[in-house]
Amino acid sequence: MKTIRNLFAIGLGAVLAASCLGNDDPYNAGFVLVKPASGVSYLYANNTTDSLVLFSYGDWAITNYGGYSNSWVTLPVMTGQGERVYGMHVDLAQNTTGEGRGALFRIEDTAHPGEATSAFGFWQFATRGDGSLGNAADVKAITGSDGSRIDISYDGQHRPTSLRMAKNDDALYNLTIRYNDRDSMMYVTENGIEMESPFNNDYQPVVLRSSTDTVMYSTVYYSYLPISANKVFNYEHRRKDASRSVAVRYLFPGNGVSLAADSLHNADTLSYFKGMELVRKLAFEYASQDNRHQSVDVNQLLLGIEECDPYLLLSLYRYCRNTSIVRRASDDKGEITVQTNMNADGSVARLSVVNGGESLVYTFEY
Repeated sequence: MKTIRNLFAIGLGAVLAASCLGNDDPYNAGFVLVKPASGVSYLYANNTTDSLVLFSYGDWAITNYGGYSNSWVTLPVMTGQGERVYGMHVDLAQNTTGEGRGALFRIEDTAHPGEATSAFGFWQFATRGDGSLGNAADVKAITGSDGSRIDISYDGQHRPTSLRMAKNDDALYNLTIRYNDRDSMMYVTENGIEMESPFNNDYQPVVLRSSTDTVMYSTVYYSYLPISANKVFNYEHRRKDASRSVAVRYLFPGNGVSLAADSLHNADTLSYFKGMELVRKLAFEYASQDNRHQSVDVNQLLLGIEECDPYLLLSLYRYCRNTSIVRRASDDKGEITVQTNMNADGSVARLSVVNGGESLVYTFEY
């Protein structure tokens, strides 16, 4: 009796089906896909590597699934022998299309074509791990008309590696960021204090910690019950000196928003805390301009460089990046208005902020 073993199926609709077979020439056929575990690997626009681990009962071959060119994915091995486990490094091109894209492959038992087949795929988001689009321009410097300047550097995957923030040559922040891709660890040194955190394929910290500081998201509770993060969450930077600790609460409209990669979401209200004190509670109106066309979150400049959080400016905590640029913000302390001049690629060339009657212009260099 022949047996075809269906050991993996994926959501793209490729399913191995058993057919009625005779009793001669008995054999086993089928595949075990260890990675991607669900049959599809989900990747960010700046991911350049992944892996494929599979086992087949018989000799096998991989081909492009019909209708998919798969040109941005390179598999080093396209054929193999049965009864062996194959683990391979997959190379990916960065996604600079501005749209999500998929690659789908067909794997077949070559001794019994048409009787033992399955599929696996890769989906690459339009956005990088920091929430910017894969074709977004890297901001190298921002110069303010108040004597402020921000300098930023990046690696080949558009991940920030350093930031210096100063006003009139007085340094406010000096950050260096290292990524250990083998161990999926990142190290951030801020003014001599080193914090570390594991990261996933989005290259975002889970929780940055040192012996004195912690930078993290936190859950908001109501009547001791946690509220879903797609409705409200906190961003916190806790310091040894509690009076210097800061937090920002993001409140989203209605029943909440999607925080999935490539989703569009804008907070209705941001509450700013220093220590335990609420200092501003701003309601926002947004312009039509997309805030994902440059590497940094330009909305972080609304309150001036002294109040600009470098971790949020760099979008190391991407859920804090509202996907539209703010047009107006207001609370009982006053109104802030924003105007932008855009480059041809949709990135910000100049950001003009009027706060309490004082005008400040930021110029962006790429």
